[in-house]
Amino acid sequence: MQTTNNLGLKKPEGTDIVDIADLNGNMDTLDSAVKSLQDHAADTHRHITDAERTQWNAKETTAGSQAKANAAAAASVPLTQKGTANGVATLDASAKLPAGQLPATAVRATTADVTYYVRTDGNDSNNGLANTAAGAFRTIGKAISMIPTVVNHKVDIMIANGTYSEDVLLHGFTGYGQIRINPSATVINDSCIIQSLTLDSNAIAVIAQGVKASRTSAYAFSAKSCINAAFLFCKTDTASSYDGLFVSSAKVYIYGSIISNRNKAVNANQNAEVFTWDLSGTGNIIALYSGEGSRISTTGSVPSGTTQAASGNGGTLTTGVINPWGDNTYNSRPFGSLNHTPSTQTISASVWTKINLTGQVENQRGICDASNARFVIPETGIYLLTCRIGLGANGSNLTGLRLGVYLNGTRNMQIAEMNGFSSTGITLSGSSLFSLSTGTVVEIYAYTDQSATISQSGEYSHVSIIRVA
Repeated sequence: MQTTNNLGLKKPEGTDIVDIADLNGNMDTLDSAVKSLQDHAADTHRHITDAERTQWNAKETTAGSQAKANAAAAASVPLTQKGTANGVATLDASAKLPAGQLPATAVRATTADVTYYVRTDGNDSNNGLANTAAGAFRTIGKAISMIPTVVNHKVDIMIANGTYSEDVLLHGFTGYGQIRINPSATVINDSCIIQSLTLDSNAIAVIAQGVKASRTSAYAFSAKSCINAAFLFCKTDTASSYDGLFVSSAKVYIYGSIISNRNKAVNANQNAEVFTWDLSGTGNIIALYSGEGSRISTTGSVPSGTTQAASGNGGTLTTGVINPWGDNTYNSRPFGSLNHTPSTQTISASVWTKINLTGQVENQRGICDASNARFVIPETGIYLLTCRIGLGANGSNLTGLRLGVYLNGTRNMQIAEMNGFSSTGITLSGSSLFSLSTGTVVEIYAYTDQSATISQSGEYSHVSIIRVA
């Protein structure tokens, strides 16, 4: 008897006796096999549908997967570059990124106080940390470029004497530290020369000392949108139609500086606050200008100008007035006193004669020119002049006595007169207010009908002048 190849079903041959048990066994085998096929076909976990097959066939091919893997590898950081500035930065001992591994665009901050040196024989390829030709920078701009945006320490830039053809700009620094230029300078220095200096949008203190600006086509010094800017012992004296110090929306302190030959010596605009202390300078068109809600406060001397002070659009200037009845402007208010000295002076009859007021008693703001017996007005304003002159008779009785005020060599006003007579002498006195501009020469003259003598005593012959507004 033979059997089938797969299920082993019995196949009786012609000579075999048919056995019912063989037939039943074949049937049982077939039943089991068919049932297994039915169960397998119904099992969805072992077989996929046509829709599932279509979805599966649409997935990534081996070649496509390899292409994507190759592209990702090409874009990744090579092992040799890990830990570098453009790679994966490592951490230092304090679990911080080392500054040397940060990209150039990262915001940096100071880690300690530092001093950079600049010299005309330096080199910008140096590190700037030594005051030698081999250590210092050549340009101020290079030193500034080394300062991080966030300054939490003291950063000093020491500039050696020389001429630096640079428009120096310090811009956008913040933090709680400060930047100082030439912090050891305590006097005007004509040998440390730059083109101009601009402080812009700084939220820290920036202090410049002992530099001279020579730029004529721009502001010599300027501060814009700074919370604390200072200029100490700085100077500009080159003639220019631009301002010496221009301030806009900034708070500025300027001390011991010289500003000459500029359009405006100090110009405050757009809610600026400027405090000046002991400034000087000549040849300015306007000495002090405050506009657009700005405030300029002064103490001590200020630069002179054709117009001493001006304001507009809500700007104010003050020299520290306390109240309407008194002030603290003794050192800043022009005030002078001269008396008659040293010898007796004769006044010829019927001739206006200049009185020799050569004895200086008070001289605030340089208003007295005692050697020439006169006052020279240092700033435009309203002045009160008081005069008292004692005259004695030379023989005959005195008549026709007069005192006159001469401005720039021309009689302007007769402030005292007496037509009586005295055999021994008389004192003439008078006072008046004058509106005087910068540079006006003020002199006192006397006139009598008969020859007279002016006493040398300051008690009887004395003239004072003071600016009151």
